[in-house]
Amino acid sequence: MDKQKVLGAAVVANVLEWYDFGLYGYFAPIFAGLFFPAQDKFVSLIFTFGVFAVGFLVRPLGAVVFGHLGDKVSRNRALSTSIMLMAVPTTLLGLLPTYAQVGMAAPIALILIRILQGFSVGGQLGSSLTILVENAPPGRRGLVGSWSNGGAVMGMLLGSGIGALITSTASPEWINTWGWRIPFLFGSLVGAVGFYMRGNMEEPETFKSLKDSRAIVKYPAKEAFAHHWKDMLFATGLTWLSALSFYMVFVYMTTYLSSETGIPLSTALDVNTVSMCIFMIMLLLMGLLSDRIGRKPLLIGGSLGIIILTYPLFLLLSCGNYMYDLAAQVVFAFVVAAIQGTLPTTFVELFPARIRCTAVALSYNTGFALFGGTAPLLCTFLIEQTGDKMSPSYYFILVALISLVLFIRIKETSRSPLRP
Repeated sequence: MDKQKVLGAAVVANVLEWYDFGLYGYFAPIFAGLFFPAQDKFVSLIFTFGVFAVGFLVRPLGAVVFGHLGDKVSRNRALSTSIMLMAVPTTLLGLLPTYAQVGMAAPIALILIRILQGFSVGGQLGSSLTILVENAPPGRRGLVGSWSNGGAVMGMLLGSGIGALITSTASPEWINTWGWRIPFLFGSLVGAVGFYMRGNMEEPETFKSLKDSRAIVKYPAKEAFAHHWKDMLFATGLTWLSALSFYMVFVYMTTYLSSETGIPLSTALDVNTVSMCIFMIMLLLMGLLSDRIGRKPLLIGGSLGIIILTYPLFLLLSCGNYMYDLAAQVVFAFVVAAIQGTLPTTFVELFPARIRCTAVALSYNTGFALFGGTAPLLCTFLIEQTGDKMSPSYYFILVALISLVLFIRIKETSRSPLRP
């Protein structure tokens, strides 16, 4: 299997994996009523987003298990196994009875399903990102690495588009009974992709060289913590703005618009779908640009853009006007892409090959568990406690300021070869 097919398979895997994982966020307003019924809608949403966060908190565990497999046994085996695993909880979620049908057993089962999903994604991310960058042609690591997030966005976009189609064409009664289940049952097809990849993908040359030279590490996580803990801690901090920006702008925002500004959920999903189309294109352009001018200028520029633009963009979003919402989301897509399109490759370039899967997966997933999975929950909580619809913007700006300092300190890696 040539490198182009390997890269294509890794991207397709990303698309379907993140389609499965992201659907929960888009259907959060519906889940709130079906699985966490309460008189106060904020209580239902907080419980719903709490379960959303649970799926992230278990991701570092998946990172350790599949990172070990990827660094010691096979990069491709780690990726294909994690993808096949995702098909199980996604199918179960589509078949899950609601609170009205089985009582407390419904939210408990939902939590267990999200744990299994988070475990799977924790393993998939490090493996797919490492495979993409290690197979990249010379001078194109930034572009190829950006497909990691590009594939994830395509998957989230697919989920958003299907959600928008269902909510805009079907009756609320049908959506709340069977309609919401269809996207999850469709997502079970991800297992077939994982099965195909398991027997049809070759290992990257970097990993083959490690095996040939007998440089495989017996316990990758142990070596990573013993000798690279400073780099991993720094890398985890680097994910703060990346994680928050994506899950605030492209996942939580559908709930924000429908709950805080009164526009229909179908309209909010339409806005999200259009802005994510633009975002996906910008991710690839930013990855390409990072190969030309370096990673560091784009990371700094993206954080500055968020600092300057977040408050006025939230003012537009709080108006409840379709065109204002769309304009704000599109501007956010540009500035967030500067970070999201650049940071994945930067992560791979930080660590040596022998512990790369483990270190990348642990750092990235820990950051996203702490800062990404909690974003919808924290934003909902801030609005409830302050009564201020603008309060999520203050948190966003604060994180961008902290991240700007970290990005200034990072070493430029675009011109250096991957660490052996």
